[in-house]
Amino acid sequence: MFEALSPLHKMDEKYLFHLKIAGELASMGKILSVYLAHKHSAYFILNALSYGFSHQDRAIICLLAQFSHKKIPKDNAIAHMSAMMPSLLTLQWLSFILSLAENLCLTDSHHLKYTLEKNKLVIHSNDTLYLAKEMLPKLVKPIALTIEFA
Repeated sequence: MFEALSPLHKMDEKYLFHLKIAGELASMGKILSVYLAHKHSAYFILNALSYGFSHQDRAIICLLAQFSHKKIPKDNAIAHMSAMMPSLLTLQWLSFILSLAENLCLTDSHHLKYTLEKNKLVIHSNDTLYLAKEMLPKLVKPIALTIEFA
């Protein structure tokens, strides 16, 4: 999905690393409690993810986990980290991709293909992705983008 959307987001490939790690770890807070699960995940990531990760890596991954399915705030919640973080638009794109990927993982369909047609992301699947379709209106998109299932 990152590659399919690259003509729109124009992000450096290095952020794919952060996105992959956040995708693996963002839901681990559910093990502790389903309430505030993203906050628990963010805490674990920031405080336990250490070997081979810079402080910047940990901060980006933590932020993506904490604000998965939510709009990344522009206020004091992240102001103290602004010097080490990528642009707000980059964070919004990463958060959007992570949230959409998490929605698509709610189903058993792992054979997905993504194509981009102007400002429309087409998700190809042989399965009917009911849950992912229901979650679409709740996604916070960084730009005007249409998502279609085929």
